Amino acid sequence: SEQESDEEEEEDDSDEEPEQKQTKRRSVKAVTPNTVHRKIQSKNNGTKPQREYFSVKQREVLFNEFQRESDPSREQRKKIAEKTKLTVKQVTTWFRGQRYMKKNPDCKKNRGINKKSKKTYSYKQMKILTRAFEVNQNPCKKQREPLVAKTGLTDRQVMFWFRNRRERFNK
Repeated sequence: SEQESDEEEEEDDSDEEPEQKQTKRRSVKAVTPNTVHRKIQSKNNGTKPQREYFSVKQREVLFNEFQRESDPSREQRKKIAEKTKLTVKQVTTWFRGQRYMKKNPDCKKNRGINKKSKKTYSYKQMKILTRAFEVNQNPCKKQREPLVAKTGLTDRQVMFWFRNRRERFNK
């Protein structure tokens, strides 16, 4: 009988431990990164503040000041902010961005600045290329040479013109 009571006590102990572990696990599961993330999203409704664009006059003043001094003092930034009717924080952020772009010319923000403009073809060039396209949609290099001579374009330009025209034609 003593052995049975000892076994019962051991069983009781073993029964209690899993219950405690289960409750601990449940409490850990209750707080997950997803629930925290949802709370943060609900505060600002998941929207970013609208980007503000500076007027032409504001940008002109900022660029002129940047040419004079790329890293103005706090007082200078206050004066610039008054001139442009911006906050000191906006002026500071703008100057920081300009210094970064000046230091890193290959950064993402600078990519579109030095982009080549699209080539526009004259009426005569278009007429020559269109007639050639009606005859042959995919001319080889030898067949493109007379077109290059007639149009005054490079072989590469003619080649790309045909490629683009084929894409448009097949749509």
